[in-house]
Amino acid sequence: MKTMKTGGTFAYLSRKWTNKNDAFLTFWGHDSAGYRWFQGDVGEYKEPCETPGYKDDPVANVDFAVVLGLFESCLYAGRIVKGVLNTPENRKALGITLKDLQKIGRNCCPKAENIASLRLKPGADFVRTSDGQVHQIEAVKIIKQ
Repeated sequence: MKTMKTGGTFAYLSRKWTNKNDAFLTFWGHDSAGYRWFQGDVGEYKEPCETPGYKDDPVANVDFAVVLGLFESCLYAGRIVKGVLNTPENRKALGITLKDLQKIGRNCCPKAENIASLRLKPGADFVRTSDGQVHQIEAVKIIKQ
């Protein structure tokens, strides 16, 4: 794995907190504050993280512009969010492989087997229930009898 740069800034992909079986790739937040999955929360850094294992996290330095292009709208915890899914295509675009990520571990990220349920279905409609949760619904054709 090498530092990937085609633009001007970096995102730090957390190799410690992205497990092989996670649905989302995990990035460092702004100002090295926490770990983030969603667009707007991912930190943008002017320099690559040159210290392997800084904060005990062997980060992957990836081009921030490339990361921005990989965000996808998903339905997560009853709301629509934009995250970078942990798919072979996204890992390839960022220059990482499954071997670069942690072994299957325990954290709060949804698991990769749920990626299909996270993706928004083309043409789906959404409803918000009284508890504020958003749900995808398939288009229903009403036939008058």
